[in-house]
Amino acid sequence: MIAASLFPFAMAPIQSSASHFFSGGVPFSPPKIERVEPARPVSMVREPVRSNVPTSNWTVTRTVDHFSKLRGFDPRMIRRLIVVESGANRKAVSSKGAQGLMQLTPQSVAELKRLSLIPKQFDPFDRYQNIQAGTALLQHYRDTVLPRMSFQYRGKSFSYNQLPKTIQAQILLASYNRGPNHLPVHAERFSGFSYHKKVFGTG
Repeated sequence: MIAASLFPFAMAPIQSSASHFFSGGVPFSPPKIERVEPARPVSMVREPVRSNVPTSNWTVTRTVDHFSKLRGFDPRMIRRLIVVESGANRKAVSSKGAQGLMQLTPQSVAELKRLSLIPKQFDPFDRYQNIQAGTALLQHYRDTVLPRMSFQYRGKSFSYNQLPKTIQAQILLASYNRGPNHLPVHAERFSGFSYHKKVFGTG
């Protein structure tokens, strides 16, 4: 019930095609959904890093919508990811130390600080800062880390950006879930991962 109250559309049925939830660098216009502008390729979309963000005036839904549009993601994907990661509990802490709505690890937070994508004085339990950081991490993987990697697909080697958009979305979520250094080489394997099925509502 917590998730439903925070996100009126979070638990609504979602189409099985992951490409409908991944708008990085490609036109995005699913039926009856406002078009989400794609993120800038390669270079990170940066917002002024502030430690005094107006968290009292920003609801979870407003924050998700803001950073989804800024970074080129469908807000439905981010809402579902939050529900899967933390049950929409901003104070959630995992057994491995991941914190907040998007379950950020201390290692990920340190990397985002190094890249100046989040404030040095970062509060993982602040809904605005946590969503800011989680979407920045997703974008960093999508636009910078994963394009440098190659995967085997149908017996041939492809760069991340050459793969079908559905598989790109599966790889991106797998990166968020387990880290880009722990991905299988064969792209076909991602379709069997339970994590992205939970996010896309297909498993």
